[in-house]
Formats: sequence, structure tokens, C-alpha cells
Amino acid sequence: MHKPQKTAVLHPIQSDLQCRLKWAHSTVFLTKGTTASCHRVNHDAIPDNFDFHNTPEKLLARQQMLDNVWPEKGCEHCRVIEDAGGMSDRMLHLTHPFAPGSPPELLDNPQAVHVSPTELEIYFSNNCNLSCIYCGEHFSSTWQSENTKFGHIDVVTEGVAYDVYEDYTELSLTEKMFTWLEENLKSLRTLYVLGGEPFKQPQSDRLLDLLSTQRNPDLNITFFSNLSVEHDKTRVRLDKLQKLIEDDNIRGGKVTGSIDCWGPEAEYVRFGLDLKLFEKNIQYIFKNTDISTGINICWMPLTTFTLPDLMEKTNEWNEWIVTNRGKDDYQIVHNSLMQAAGRPYVHPSIFGPKILDWGYIDAINKLQDFDEDIIISTKEYYRGIAKSIEQSTPDKKLQKQFHIYLTELDKRRGTNYKELFPVVYNEIHS
Repeated sequence: MHKPQKTAVLHPIQSDLQCRLKWAHSTVFLTKGTTASCHRVNHDAIPDNFDFHNTPEKLLARQQMLDNVWPEKGCEHCRVIEDAGGMSDRMLHLTHPFAPGSPPELLDNPQAVHVSPTELEIYFSNNCNLSCIYCGEHFSSTWQSENTKFGHIDVVTEGVAYDVYEDYTELSLTEKMFTWLEENLKSLRTLYVLGGEPFKQPQSDRLLDLLSTQRNPDLNITFFSNLSVEHDKTRVRLDKLQKLIEDDNIRGGKVTGSIDCWGPEAEYVRFGLDLKLFEKNIQYIFKNTDISTGINICWMPLTTFTLPDLMEKTNEWNEWIVTNRGKDDYQIVHNSLMQAAGRPYVHPSIFGPKILDWGYIDAINKLQDFDEDIIISTKEYYRGIAKSIEQSTPDKKLQKQFHIYLTELDKRRGTNYKELFPVVYNEIHS
């Protein structure tokens, strides 16, 4: 029997600008030796004592929020959306049932800034079988191999050069991470594992084996996977996760499939993706296990056109789940979406508000909510992003850089973005 993820214990917010992620969540990039409080903000160096959750930068940001001052270094992402009247990540996590539970220190002191994480996100390695066009060496060994063969891409337009990558040197803190996990797993409520591709990484097997030796009845673990690893190998990891659920070693397990749209467009953007294999793997999960499923979307100009097709595919999966397993007993597939970042020319805002008419608004309308509060709030969050895009203006220089970048990738990979995305090509050259 599937056990739904536990609703987070949320302590009273002490200021108008407080963000639960700042207090409860940490992302750890073991290959880079850095940490962050969410995907929107700058990374901090992990201290020598490995207290990644209480870096000087995080402590300062928490105090600023208590003082009703917006921190900088990435928090502008939410500020811009809120100023436009939309729902930001910060606002979404104020009431979201899967929001991270508050650190125990807040029980005694609601204004504490030096606290323990209850939600941890780990990037163990860059070992990955895909080379998504918005990704890079830090997160993909396939990208790393491609750059070794062809060299880094320099995008130059109007005298401005944009070097796509920094030199990549793996800085592995795996042993320190597992030491921390052995000592602190019981204090966590949520654990996320990302990549690279976790189902290609031995660290994931090591983590699953560690969890089999402990009982953490309040812990939910989620793997973010491109679900394009061979089915037999994927099943081995899924069966291990299923056994942890059956044996009550953990409260719940989830696999979130990373995919941005549907059709040939999806396989272009996530180069190396096999859609038939993706669907076979995700259907195995919700048809044969008690593992929850989700979809994580990276929105960029090229994913806009068939984003509605992905929403319809999600509706199809959810129809099967509700009909065959029952909505009350089994959590249906939830979507999450973030805008492509890292390189400024892959951000959807480079085309201004017209990009919303290329499929984004249609995608929101096509996504069925199944009377689920989470999906209803997710759609409101998507509309908030649209409001921020409505205030953007087209940037021809970034569009030209985008064209140069895609043209170089096409030379390397034998692809042709002009044929697959003629609207983008024509808009750049208009």
C-alpha cells in the first residue's frame, strides 16, 4: 500500500519575506564543493567542517529575511515574480503540503538562523548518458566527453564573447557526505538525489544499501532521473527502492522523470533521450510499484512548442492511475517547472512575451488538475512565471548568441534546429 508523503510541519513565519527553503533546504554539489539554499541563488563554498547548511552567506540571507530585506545573489528571481503579481517559489513553499518541514531549532527560537536541514538535495556525480542543450560538464559526463573531442564553444556576437563552460575538475566529497548521512539521516524528512543521472551512479546503490540498514519512518526519498537508462538496469534500482518502502525503512519513495516537452523536440533538447524507453520506465513505476512519480520540466524556447503535448501525456498517465489505482490511494503524477538558466541566451525571456503564445499558455490550459490542490497551485505558479515574462522585452543580441550556439551543436551532433524549430529560426532572423 502506498503511503503518501507526510505533510511538512510548518512553524509560524516570522517576517513577510521569510522563505522556508532558506531555513530548511540545502543543495549540495559534491563535484564542485558548493552548496545553495535553492536552485535560484548563487552557490557558496562548502566549509572545511562540512556544515553546508550554515555557511556565512546563508546565515546572512536568513537574517536579512527576518529583517524584511530581500537578499541578493539570486533571490531576485522570486522578487521579480512577486513584484509582477505572480506566485514565486518562495510563496509556493509557504503553504505547499510538500514544503520542507521546519528545522527543530525553531521550536525553541522561531528567529534562529543557525539551524539543521530537514530537506537535502545531493548531486553525487556528473555521470550522465545525456547532453541536454542547456546543461554542461558539471552535470554531464557526456557533455564533458563531447567538449574533450570538439573543444568548448565560444559564442561571439557583436564583439561580446560568452564562454559556455569553465574548466571542470571533479572535487569529490562523497566520503564526507556519507559520513554526514550516517549521522544525520534520522533528522531529515526529505532527501533528493540528482545528477548527472542517478541510475547510472554507484553512489545511488550505496545510498539505497545504507537506507536498508536503518529505519527512517519519516523519510521520503526522491530520485530525479531522465529514465533513459536501460530498462533492466533501471528496474534493479526501482526494486531496491520498492523494498525499502515495503520493509518500512522509509516513509515513501518517488522517481521524478526529467523531461521538458514531447516528441522529436524533446529528443533534440535532451540529446540522447529515448522517449519510448522513458515511457516504458515510468509506466513500470506506476503500474508495478508503490513508488510515486513526477515530472520535472526545464522551460526554454525550444521546449515551448510541444510542452502542451507533454501535459496531455501527463493527463493520460494520470487517467490510468486514477482509474486503476484510485486517487485516494495513489499519488498521481505532479509536474514542476523551472526556467532554463546558466547561459543567458537559453532563457525563454529572450523572445519577450510572444513566447507565451508558442505553447506555454496552451500547456497550462491543457493540464488537468483532477481536483488536486497541488496541481491547482502548480498551475497558478505557472501563471506567475507567465506574468514575469509578460514584462520582458526581446533581446536580439541574446537571440543571435542562441542561434550561434545551436548551429555549433548541430554541426557536432548531426541535428538541424532550423527544420525542427522554424518559428525560432525565423524569429531570430526577422
